[in-house]
Amino acid sequence: MIKTVLTKIAAFFGAIGMGLTVIFYVLMRLAKEERKALEAENEVKEFQRIADAERAVREAEKAVVKKKAETEAEDEELNQRVHSGDSLDSFNAGIDLLRKQSERGNKRNSGAGNCGA
Repeated sequence: MIKTVLTKIAAFFGAIGMGLTVIFYVLMRLAKEERKALEAENEVKEFQRIADAERAVREAEKAVVKKKAETEAEDEELNQRVHSGDSLDSFNAGIDLLRKQSERGNKRNSGAGNCGA
């Protein structure tokens, strides 16, 4: 009698253990799938961030090229006036060219934190 009761109790606890095993197995599978989904989402976000950074770099490079072209056009205009043959106009154009180059240098140096003081 005691043996059958103990056998039934052992079977009952075995069934509970098996049920808990199944529950934990299912929960672990769900957690694993959720972790994979989060990793995939984070990977997509990382690729998006990299693409945005690359786009920003390309736009910055375009802006630099555009600004350089504008600066060269302004300087070319002044250089033509410097070499125009009219001595007063050439002198004034040379002064303007030096002033603009100095202002650009000061702006560049102050923007980089190298104010020289």
